[in-house]
Amino acid sequence: MGRLLEGKWITNDLGPDEKGRYVRRATQFRNEIPSDKFPVEKGRYRLILSHACGWSHRCLLVRALKGLEDVIPVTFCDPFMGQEKGWTLGLPDGIDQAALLPAGNNGNDSAKRITALYEVYCMADSEYTGRASVPVLWDSQSGTIVNNESSDIVRFLCQEFDEFAVHKNVELHPGQVSVEEMIKANYDTVNNAVYRCGFAGSQEAY
Repeated sequence: MGRLLEGKWITNDLGPDEKGRYVRRATQFRNEIPSDKFPVEKGRYRLILSHACGWSHRCLLVRALKGLEDVIPVTFCDPFMGQEKGWTLGLPDGIDQAALLPAGNNGNDSAKRITALYEVYCMADSEYTGRASVPVLWDSQSGTIVNNESSDIVRFLCQEFDEFAVHKNVELHPGQVSVEEMIKANYDTVNNAVYRCGFAGSQEAY
């Protein structure tokens, strides 16, 4: 997969553990919306997703079901995640970095073209170590990643943007304990199990 090591892209991944089991590393950007730093605002945030990622699908589905298409724009990665650059963006030309920066930014960086998702992670943290994964919830105002955990992002979309949602009465996450328990139960046995099978490094692990 490739990953970042102290802000530098390297092509060797951490790989499976000694028994060939795929081990998912914890997501590192876990900020909350709303908060003092990240208030609820229309047009401030952007989702970076991939059609080839199941975790991205849940964010895209909730965005559509709540009617938030005009509130939170989406940038899609190219569907193939290669070893050389990981998730790529709009190859061969990339995307304009200005789309990820505060409005009115006229610095030299606004003309830069971004071709890989890891560059977005480096914009948020120049010393970041870890995988450059989707989904990403990006704050264009402060120029950083708010959150890269899909379950958090889904919760924000379900609960925090109703004042702007077309379908305000669509309740997808009532916040009940039973819902959280179901989400946790499905995670290991269904959601993440797909990846544990697909990236297994031994027959025993599979």
